[in-house]
Amino acid sequence: MFVLRLYLDMMIHDLYGFNQTTSFFVRLLATRYAGLEHLFPPAGPRDSDLCHAHVKGKIPTCHHVHGYAKLDTSIVAEHFGALPPEVRDVLFQDYVEEITAQVVGVKKMVAFFRYCFLGQEYYVTEMKDKEHSLWDQV
Repeated sequence: MFVLRLYLDMMIHDLYGFNQTTSFFVRLLATRYAGLEHLFPPAGPRDSDLCHAHVKGKIPTCHHVHGYAKLDTSIVAEHFGALPPEVRDVLFQDYVEEITAQVVGVKKMVAFFRYCFLGQEYYVTEMKDKEHSLWDQV
């Protein structure tokens, strides 16, 4: 989930500009989910804690995960960037929803969009950190 968060942040940065991630998800929720909130009830009482990590209010990452995400971003963003803006916007929103559903599940999608893109900063985990084991499967 944290890798997806980083990847989407990087994609939005490349496609829409610096510091546009929060506003992208505010627009996504307002335009595509308005009136449908009842279809995405909270999956649990702690949905707002979905992206909380060891360092509260920050998102963990590590150097090799950042490198992998950057490589993927450069390849995929080039394809989206070649599209006319009105086509790109629709297809990119579809893409964001599709990969998010695969990673966090449909039930937690709206919570992920709502709580994981509030301008949290990143911190780099080190081998000695408990959270560094998150990257064992990446």
